[in-house]
Amino acid sequence: MSQQLNDKDVDRIASRVVQKLVMYGLVIVAGIWIVPLVVIAAVTSIGYATRDLPFVLGWRSP
Repeated sequence: MSQQLNDKDVDRIASRVVQKLVMYGLVIVAGIWIVPLVVIAAVTSIGYATRDLPFVLGWRSP
């Protein structure tokens, strides 16, 4: 029995490899753009939620 791949198999494998590379690329690009936006939004909302609280625990009110 021959173990050679025919052209259809090679095309199918190459197509899957390219699809995975494209998906990984999109995930990396999305991470570069989305993660900083989420972090900025989280820090902003934490800032608004805690704006009336003292910044340092040992802070004394005047």
